[in-house]
Amino acid sequence: MPSWLMSAVRTAVQAGWGALAAWLLTRGVHVPADAPPWLTAAALAVAAGAVTAVLRWLETRSWRPARRLGRVLMLGIVRQPAAYTARPEWTVGARR
Repeated sequence: MPSWLMSAVRTAVQAGWGALAAWLLTRGVHVPADAPPWLTAAALAVAAGAVTAVLRWLETRSWRPARRLGRVLMLGIVRQPAAYTARPEWTVGARR
């Protein structure tokens, strides 16, 4: 799988889990009808960020069940895409 496609799939899966978490949050929390629209957008952003942090945390644990749970939640795509790895020519202060 090309790294750009892997990155897109990982982003979509993480956003989907975040949207699901935000939707579940809105089911349990009463939001007034006159609440500003940015409040819903902010809740979605916070939920997506929290889910992404939890998924990355699970993927990096040395405890095998946590890594397996991270793999299941990320649909089996747990390796870091090559697009995000540091290349020597991209490091700070590197000469070209």
